[in-house]
Amino acid sequence: FIYEGESPIEQFIFSPDGKFILIVTKAELVLYDRKRHKIRTIDFLGPLVKEHKAKGNFRAIQWAPNSRGFCYELYRWSPYSSQDQFYFYSLKDQQKRRIKMFARGVLSLFWDKGAENLYYSQTETLPGSHPQPRHKVKIYRIPLASLEARLTVSFPSKSEVLKDSDLKPLGIDPYWQETRSVSNRVGHKSMAWVSDQKTRMGLDERDYLYFAALKG
Repeated sequence: FIYEGESPIEQFIFSPDGKFILIVTKAELVLYDRKRHKIRTIDFLGPLVKEHKAKGNFRAIQWAPNSRGFCYELYRWSPYSSQDQFYFYSLKDQQKRRIKMFARGVLSLFWDKGAENLYYSQTETLPGSHPQPRHKVKIYRIPLASLEARLTVSFPSKSEVLKDSDLKPLGIDPYWQETRSVSNRVGHKSMAWVSDQKTRMGLDERDYLYFAALKG
């Protein structure tokens, strides 16, 4: 196996170039370097989650198209308070930086294909627009250099769902990563992913993450 942690694995996500794997557990976010066979802990949920005094998870993980970094959301909550924060991690600097956002309820960020900017959108329903609801869509840009969100454009829309056709005329060429991930054991879900080179990767019955070459 390639990784053994104190907490069960919930998900693993390949970088676009296949050289790295992000491993998400119930307690921490871990980076595995496949070439050097090294493990690095990127972030952890903290002692309150470990002691079951609060809950939390890592979500909205998005690799940059050039595989030089990734963004993620750390979400913690308890009966008394909650914390919701997005970060960018640079593989070159080996550091995480907080993304400065002034909006709540952001579900996820997405990259442009040049890996220079992150984006997110928010939708407002315009009053008095029934029976055909119309919406106002706001798109925010987060330059990688500053990691500070700025409103880029807003426009009316008949749909709450942001599509590529909405972005291309604005000069935004979005990157949507092909998700190569496997969730932790829930019911009869598949626990393995097989590459084009016939290598299987998955979780065994004891929740160890493993590689295995298939015969034939």
